[in-house]
Amino acid sequence: MALINQLEETSTGEALARWLDDKLDGQVEVTDVVVPKESGMSMSTVLFKASVAGTDYDLVARVAPAGSGLFEPDLEREFGVLALVGAQGVTVPKVRWLEQDASVLGAPFLVMDRIDGQVPGDDPPFTMDADGWVLALAPEQRGTLWSEAIRVMAGVHAVDAKEAGSIHGLDPDAAGIDAQLAAWERYYRWTCGEGRTSAVVDGGFAWLREHRPATDGDPVLNWGDARLGNIIYGPDQQAVAALDWELTTIAEPGFDLGWFVLFIRFYGEAMGVAIPDGMPTREEVVAQYEEVSGRTAQNIDWWEAFAAVRLAAMFVRMGTMMVESGALPPDNQMWVNNPSSHMLSALLDLPAPDGESSNFIGNR
Repeated sequence: MALINQLEETSTGEALARWLDDKLDGQVEVTDVVVPKESGMSMSTVLFKASVAGTDYDLVARVAPAGSGLFEPDLEREFGVLALVGAQGVTVPKVRWLEQDASVLGAPFLVMDRIDGQVPGDDPPFTMDADGWVLALAPEQRGTLWSEAIRVMAGVHAVDAKEAGSIHGLDPDAAGIDAQLAAWERYYRWTCGEGRTSAVVDGGFAWLREHRPATDGDPVLNWGDARLGNIIYGPDQQAVAALDWELTTIAEPGFDLGWFVLFIRFYGEAMGVAIPDGMPTREEVVAQYEEVSGRTAQNIDWWEAFAAVRLAAMFVRMGTMMVESGALPPDNQMWVNNPSSHMLSALLDLPAPDGESSNFIGNR
């Protein structure tokens, strides 16, 4: 899910070379700078190579948005999380530097090693891309993609939660269901701004409060955006790097697992396509997760509903950003009428938005 990256390649490469002179203790040459046109809604991406004293580095910079993005980024938290989960066996890129001074690239950024491989696409979704690499796989190979993703998610949940709680921006006291609900309701109100609201998202939050589980489960470190589209895969369908850690939180495992199973619906039902052979059912995902993690999945229906509400709230922000960027006309209703809001209404039997649904697909 992405908008258009605004960074310019030549000036960005020159700025990175000057900045790296101190980091790598020598005169650094930066080459092969690529700023993908489409970049994450929460971050911009810069791919580049750096050389100094005969040593070569293949790197990626994740740059915070100069203005408001999909979220309010906390690169210090993300850097700390990546360092911790990498040290405890989760497959992530090695993080190297964090720069909070916005004068270098116009916003804070972090730099990590670049990992080669393939990522299941969002635009078009890999379930719809007839020419894409995922649908070209045999069914059993597609199944491996999902098994690997489940393995990565379970590995995150095995990270020492007490140690994770010491990372800047990760609050163990905010792990409970009520605190998570309150945090996402604040986010939703921020996305709406003044004078507007989404009836289906409002209804979703009301449903969540009415059906809240009676007790909280044991908290773990959660990835926050656990799905196939955030994994780099190698040629043998093995996960070689897990990406996008800006939503990492401490909560019950259902926070991640509910999001993960919701995206089976999103990649299929919400897109109006059948799930390709080899992709697991919701029940198979839960069973695999329980086997790999050694945990019992609890309150999965509620957590999936919570995930659907979170996604619909994020689409409110995405729709607003796409209008502000000029990707959609000013009167477009994507913020309230989109695949996620229709999926949420169907999941919780809420009234669906009227009119034509809009999406980010093909509109960036």
